Amino acid sequence: MITVEPFQKENLQQIIEIDKQIWNPTNTPVANSEKLGTPEEHYYNTNVLVAKNDDNKVVGYIEYNSPSKLKAARYTWEFGIGVDPNFQHQHIGTNLIEGLKDEAIKQNIHKIALRVFSTNPNAIAFYKKNGFTIEGTLKDEFFVDNHFVDDIRMSYFI
Repeated sequence: MITVEPFQKENLQQIIEIDKQIWNPTNTPVANSEKLGTPEEHYYNTNVLVAKNDDNKVVGYIEYNSPSKLKAARYTWEFGIGVDPNFQHQHIGTNLIEGLKDEAIKQNIHKIALRVFSTNPNAIAFYKKNGFTIEGTLKDEFFVDNHFVDDIRMSYFI
C-alpha cells in the first residue's frame, strides 16, 4: 500500500537518489548538478509530498509552489514530480497528483500547472490521463543535447 504524506528532512537522501535515476536530457533542461542551490536548499524551501511503500521507503515525490511571489499568483501552483523507476506504472504518480489536488482544495488553489518537454510523450499522456490539458507550447524553448526542445505548459483547474 502506498501512502502520501508531507516531506520530512529524513526523506531527502531518498529523493536525491530518485532524482539521480530519473532526470536526463529528454525530460529536464538542467542536470542534477544545475538544480537551484543544494538539494537541501531546494527541497527545504518548497512544498513536497512523498509517496512511501509498506517498507517506509520513499518511492516518489511531488514538489509544488506558487510560480511567483506576486500576490496575484497565489491561487496557482506549479509542480514537479518524480517516481523511482523501479516503482513506475504502479499508480504512484497518480496517487501523488491526487494528494496534490486534495492539498490544493484545502488551500483554495484554483489551478495547478506543469511544464513538460515535447520529447517526453509518456509524461504528456500520463498528465492527460490525470485530467491535465495543454495550455500552450513554447517552441524551441530549450537547447538540450544539441537540439531545440519545445516546452509544453499543461494545467488542471480545481
